[in-house]
Amino acid sequence: MGWKARAGGRNGQFWGGNCPGLYEHGAKVCLSVRSPVNIVPRDFRGRPTQITAIQLNRLPTFLSDTIAKQLRQLAVGDLSPYGLPAPPYPASVQVRHFGKIPVIDIGTIAQIKAGHIQVLPGIRQFLEKEIAFQDGQQLPFEAVILATGYRSQVQDFLPGLPGLLNDFGHPRALWFEEYPGLYFLGFAVPNSGILRSIAADSARIVQALARSYSPYVAH
Repeated sequence: MGWKARAGGRNGQFWGGNCPGLYEHGAKVCLSVRSPVNIVPRDFRGRPTQITAIQLNRLPTFLSDTIAKQLRQLAVGDLSPYGLPAPPYPASVQVRHFGKIPVIDIGTIAQIKAGHIQVLPGIRQFLEKEIAFQDGQQLPFEAVILATGYRSQVQDFLPGLPGLLNDFGHPRALWFEEYPGLYFLGFAVPNSGILRSIAADSARIVQALARSYSPYVAH
């Protein structure tokens, strides 16, 4: 089977999740990574990384960041020899200052270290039958999977609402008294995981809806 290229984004998805599967089915797989990236394993030494992140959230920021950086070194190590340099800050800083959660590895790193998946730099240009990369390489590929991430773009469908969004373009709260009937779910970017946050926030929104529609619901 021919070469497959995957252009990776950064939205905390299961990073390169389809790459090991492609390799196992006979494809020659390359992963294009255009910038340094924080990678965390789904679990480390039998312990889910999410649980560790929840516990780190309870610590002072400086201590949490220090431990997070040490854990990254223990769990992932230095991947720069494989074409995957890490940023100078840990995942906790990335979430807090840039509003982006780290990518979650479920087996891609092991395949890269084993030489089954090749890491290439960012894509410069698509040619007729080849891809030109930022380091000057031009390689032929049969297929490309673009996994470049996304932005919520709330400002595009709710323009002209002052005070609604934070610096990351996300709603500042689940709801606003000045905008009755408008609720936001799934926009928070916590260290402890988006799905966990959605589960907790959805319950809060349901309670708020119940209070707004019934004066008999307990506060």
